[in-house]
Amino acid sequence: MVLKWFIQILKKFMKNFKKILKLLSEEDKKKLTKLLILVLLMALIDTAGVASIMPFIAVLTNLDLVNTNIYLYKLFIFSENFGVRNKEEYIFFLGLTVFFILIFSL
Repeated sequence: MVLKWFIQILKKFMKNFKKILKLLSEEDKKKLTKLLILVLLMALIDTAGVASIMPFIAVLTNLDLVNTNIYLYKLFIFSENFGVRNKEEYIFFLGLTVFFILIFSL
């Protein structure tokens, strides 16, 4: 029942979307494509910003996660290139990274 309703809504949307595309010039279609790509990129960056908060909080509460989680450990090894020498500096580095991801997503 819900699936039929969703398919009907989708068909109406596609029908109207095709009508709108017919009204646009080729230049406008290119601009619309660029705009949609940028909106998608912005959504992905926002998602990354929100998703980066939980690992940071997890590391704050349990420093052993740096050694047990392969991704956090690889990031710890990578952060040594930026002068990070211990876990306390790593937490600061991780906090700055999360902060800049969140600021960049605005």
